[in-house]
Amino acid sequence: MYLLSFSSTKTKTWISHPSDRMYSASPKCDLNYFPENDILTLDYQGGLTGILVQGSNGEAQHLSSDERKEAIRFTRKTLDENGFENVIIIAGTGVQSTRETKKLCVEACEAGAAYALVLTPSTWPPQMTKDNIIRFHREVRRSLHRITKR
Repeated sequence: MYLLSFSSTKTKTWISHPSDRMYSASPKCDLNYFPENDILTLDYQGGLTGILVQGSNGEAQHLSSDERKEAIRFTRKTLDENGFENVIIIAGTGVQSTRETKKLCVEACEAGAAYALVLTPSTWPPQMTKDNIIRFHREVRRSLHRITKR
């Protein structure tokens, strides 16, 4: 697992929690069901400084690329509208493909995330040698140099 910053500026220490509240009985990502508006206000008044969207709770694999972007946009909009513009968003972007991971990192940044949480591919364990793991993370990191953050 690797945390990538979309910004070259240093970040203060922060406290975050995962967001796993976007599921209803619908087979789609239902943002109308997403009760973040109520939850965020309580969480961030209590001192949390970051939120992990599509992290390690398994929700990301059930979302399309568009739904992933929309969940990040929705979270950013909700935070901003409730006066929490300084709360950072960490977006889970690691998938089994280097190309798709790079794409998801760019899309997460454009949608409002400040960081990407990149999980190392694990579908083919014999192929995930130390050199391949390092190569994967370096390729993803290099692809982000063109991204500039607000």
